[in-house]
Amino acid sequence: MRIESDNSDKLTWLANQIFIAFPREVTGLKFCILECGCICYQRVYGDSGLDHK
Repeated sequence: MRIESDNSDKLTWLANQIFIAFPREVTGLKFCILECGCICYQRVYGDSGLDHK
């Protein structure tokens, strides 16, 4: 799937907000953009574990 620049800007903004809110807990993010335009994400922790919520 090709990410349009508008979606890319949204992902960048969202990632920055998450890293600011969880600076020590979250070391990475896994994103998925649904066909409806919704953004789903999982936080990745320092031990490579994923947030399953």
